[in-house]
Amino acid sequence: MCYILFSAVSTVTELDKDGDGVADTTTEVITERDGTVITTVHTDSNDDGKQDTVVNTIEKPNGVTITETGVITNNDDGTQTIKYEIDRFSDGKSIDSRTDTVDKDGNVVKSEIDTGDTGVVNKVITREFDDKGNATKVSTDLDVDGTPDKIDTNSFDENGNKIKTETDSDGDGQPDSSVTREFDDRGNVVKKSYDSDNDGKVDAIDTYEYNDKNQIIKLNADKDGDGTVDSLITREYGDRGNLVKQSYDKDNDGQIDAIKTYKYDDKGLLVLLELDKNNDGEIDATRTYEYNQKRQEIKTNYDTNGDYTIDQTVSREYDAKGNLVKYSTDRDGDAEIDRITYYKVNAKGQRVESAYDSDADGLINGVDYENDFVDNLDTPPLNASYEGLSYIRLSKNGDTELTISDDALATIGKGATNHKLKIVGDESDTLKLSQEVIDTLVDGGAGNDTYTAGNVTLTVDPDVTVSVI
Repeated sequence: MCYILFSAVSTVTELDKDGDGVADTTTEVITERDGTVITTVHTDSNDDGKQDTVVNTIEKPNGVTITETGVITNNDDGTQTIKYEIDRFSDGKSIDSRTDTVDKDGNVVKSEIDTGDTGVVNKVITREFDDKGNATKVSTDLDVDGTPDKIDTNSFDENGNKIKTETDSDGDGQPDSSVTREFDDRGNVVKKSYDSDNDGKVDAIDTYEYNDKNQIIKLNADKDGDGTVDSLITREYGDRGNLVKQSYDKDNDGQIDAIKTYKYDDKGLLVLLELDKNNDGEIDATRTYEYNQKRQEIKTNYDTNGDYTIDQTVSREYDAKGNLVKYSTDRDGDAEIDRITYYKVNAKGQRVESAYDSDADGLINGVDYENDFVDNLDTPPLNASYEGLSYIRLSKNGDTELTISDDALATIGKGATNHKLKIVGDESDTLKLSQEVIDTLVDGGAGNDTYTAGNVTLTVDPDVTVSVI
């Protein structure tokens, strides 16, 4: 027996395979306003009247499909615990995990996220709901220390539309900003009012107009909240729902000042953007885009003067999990790479290191660290070298423990008489140096400490803890 229920945004199908009056499979298909299609299939595999598996398939407008496969534990108190394996590209490689706690009313009150499926939770989101199932409070703990780093407090109207969000961006319990929304009878946002410092005064206003497909066709911007439109954007769409044209009236004088046009491939991916900067009918600049099989952008070609000759190119490389690991720039369109940035990502999927080869000669000039990371400078990224490395910035938002060995120092100072390496950090960072350090000078200039090892002089931020191993 099959029961089908319809609403404005979803279709629900319940399938009773054995005719016992209890649905064995429930399928819900939701189409969101941006074109994202979410298909959710719940299954009762052992016919005990309780769902035990769930599969969410999320098809985004850009062609990327995310698959979430969950195992449901039905707890004695009527709540559920759902453990998901999340395949970010539906390729079996880019895997995260998430554990959701669902209350008796079906609300997801807690999500514990493990990016990279490492077995360690790296983000926790908790939610509070009203009796209509609206999330009135969303708290995000970014470092899993039990204290929220960001809190959103939401208000809803009788139709379930989110009419106001107050954001506490640092988790101190005081809202820092707010957004107020107004809706039409189709549930589209027609007005947003921004209070950027939460002083009760509107700082900016955006208003929106829609077509019969609920796509935005006009955006009016009041940049200072004085009630007068300062600029506006009009949009046109193709048969497949893709944005094909944007026209800009930058001073709201009724005259179009600039136009962007967009072209797509048969997969719906943007492949060409053309810009007419002064609305004279001539193309002034273009961009072309190339993608890999996962629909990730791998190359962007820039024609900055509209002569259809490539002036700049940006290339991207990814690892098997879909993380960006190399970003290369050809600044003058001569097909030669001028600058390369290498990225390291930890098991949680967080970027922990950026290494810069400023002239693409294979030598790393500087390294920036992010988040918590323990590293040994013996291992440069890909095929690059640390020879001549001039600066290292330890992380501003985490604890970095960096070891520089004798061999690494020898590589850094290779061929130099007195090579200088500057290291910047703070009290949360630790630098470990080898026994080859032969001279130490506290406050060696400009408030820094100086360490000499062979032909390398290290100038180190005094807040960084330094130990000789």
